[in-house]
Amino acid sequence: MTPKDERSLVDVCRRFEKAWLLGEGPVIDDYLPEGSDTLHQTFREELQMVASELEEDHSTVAAYERLGDYRIIREIGRGGMARVYEAIQESLGRRVALKVLMIPSTHEEGVQRFRQEAQVAARMHHSNIVAVHGVGQEEGVHYLAMELIEGCGLERAFNEDTRSGEPALIAKLRDRDDPGRIRAIARIGFEVAEALAYAHARGVLHRDIKPANLLMDQEGNVLVADFGLAKSLREDSELTKSGQLLGTLQYAPPEAFDGIWDCQSDLYSLGMTLYRLLTLCHAFDGQDQTVLVRQIMDKVPPSPRGLNESVPRDLDTIVTKAMEKSPSHRYQGARA
Repeated sequence: MTPKDERSLVDVCRRFEKAWLLGEGPVIDDYLPEGSDTLHQTFREELQMVASELEEDHSTVAAYERLGDYRIIREIGRGGMARVYEAIQESLGRRVALKVLMIPSTHEEGVQRFRQEAQVAARMHHSNIVAVHGVGQEEGVHYLAMELIEGCGLERAFNEDTRSGEPALIAKLRDRDDPGRIRAIARIGFEVAEALAYAHARGVLHRDIKPANLLMDQEGNVLVADFGLAKSLREDSELTKSGQLLGTLQYAPPEAFDGIWDCQSDLYSLGMTLYRLLTLCHAFDGQDQTVLVRQIMDKVPPSPRGLNESVPRDLDTIVTKAMEKSPSHRYQGARA
C-alpha cells in the first residue's frame, strides 16, 4: 500500500471502531475504499480483525451471573454498544430486561449516551413506550433495568423463519396475502405516532425509529424502545455535532446529513418503517453508503401502492406524505 492508503486505513479503522462502540452497527462493506480488489481485501481483513478484537474485549459481561439486585437469566438481544438480558430483580421478585453497557467505562462518550438514555426514557410514561425501572453500576459495569416485553422487534417480520415465542401478529405481517395485514400495519403506525406525539410534547426526539426499535408484545401492541440517540428539543447536546449522522441510514431523513433533526425527522423515519412493512422492501436499496446517501437526498421511491396494490389509497397518501424530502411538506406533528 502507498503511505496515503496506510493513513486512510488507520482513519477507517478508527471510524469503524467508534461506530461500533456507539452501537451504530457498522457494516464492513460500507468502509471499503474505491480501488483494486487487493486494496479492498486488505481493508476488509483489517476491519474484520478490529471487529473481532472489539467483540472479544467487550464480551466479559456474559460471565456475570448477577449485577447488583439483578440475577441474570439469559441473553435476549445485543447491539454494538450493549446487550440485553432477561433478569430477576430479587428485592421485588420481578422479571426485567437488563440492558448492559458492553464498552469500557473509560469510553466517556458511550457512557454518557447510556446515561442519557436512562434519564430520557425514565421521563416517559406511556402505554406505547417501554418503561424504565432503574439504572445502576456494578464493578464498573453500567446497566439499565427496563420493562420486559414478551415478544420481539418488528424486524422479525422480514425473516422467513419463525421463532419460538413470536407474537402471532408477526406471521401476519410476513404474509402479503393475509387480509388483516394492512389494517395491522396501520394500527402499528397509529400506536407509534401516539408515542412520538407524547415524547415530542415533552421535548424529546427519538432519532432512531426503525423496525428493530419497535417491540411487539404477545397481544400485538407496539412499544417504542431504545432512546439511546434521543435528544431534548430544549437543549443543545454535546453528543450531537453538526454533520454527525446518528441512527440507521436506511431510515434517516435528508436533513440529517446537515446535522438537523426535528419532530418531522422522527415522522420521516416512521414513514420509512411503514413503507418497509407495507412493501417488505426498503425505499432505497443502494448497496454502498455513497449510493444510498445519494438516493436518500435525490431519489423519489415508488409509492407503497405502486409496489403493493392492496395498500389503500389513503394509507398510501399518509406514508408518502410522511416520507417527503422537505420537512415542511410532511405532517407538522405526530398527532396529525
